[in-house]
Amino acid sequence: MELSILLAKIMGLFLVIVFVSVLVNKKLVPNLVKDVSKDTSFMLFSGAMTLILGLLLVLNHNIWTADWVGLVTLFGWLVMIKGAVLVLFPEQTPDWAVKINNTAITVGSIIMLVVGIYLTYAGFTV
Repeated sequence: MELSILLAKIMGLFLVIVFVSVLVNKKLVPNLVKDVSKDTSFMLFSGAMTLILGLLLVLNHNIWTADWVGLVTLFGWLVMIKGAVLVLFPEQTPDWAVKINNTAITVGSIIMLVVGIYLTYAGFTV
């Protein structure tokens, strides 16, 4: 349970900080994605780092419950899958990322912000 609490705090605060930043800098995000996606070696490297983080999360916290603890596990699996996709398809993922429009960025950011607030609350109040 201690690991679940720690991960909820870390993931929650990370999601809140990153997605508030995305919402505040919403106009910069599409250009940032275009610029970063031009560098295949960066995509491969960031994919490898994301995959390592995801594997660490999944291998140390694979607890499927219908509460915030299960959400931590789900987040770990999503991170691992994202890393695997970036490593397996470093040249294709930029094309997919560029197709995301501002509405999707806004909606996704709001959802992740809500999830982040929930995890932060759960991590600090348990």
